[in-house]
Amino acid sequence: MNKRYFSAFFAVFCPCVMAATTTPAHIPSNLHVYGETSTYVDLVAHDCSGRRYYIKNSHLKYDAIVTILLAAQMAKKEVQLRISGCNSQNQGEVVGVYLK
Repeated sequence: MNKRYFSAFFAVFCPCVMAATTTPAHIPSNLHVYGETSTYVDLVAHDCSGRRYYIKNSHLKYDAIVTILLAAQMAKKEVQLRISGCNSQNQGEVVGVYLK
């Protein structure tokens, strides 16, 4: 198979997932729930994301992530977010959080 065609085939049909990255430590702000399925928090821009990050309500550790972010925001403590890619609005998908 020609390399060029293989690369195109791989890019279209591979169910690959971007490796998770970690943001720089920063104090979270503007933690808010919008509608039934959207939760957002603002942090420092990093990688593909602007300042706004989102947490899927279907995430297995959703409650723990939101609890840590709320506590950190209230106490003005830094956190690092673990993100896995971005949506079409350049908002990083939060998959984990570290309290610094």
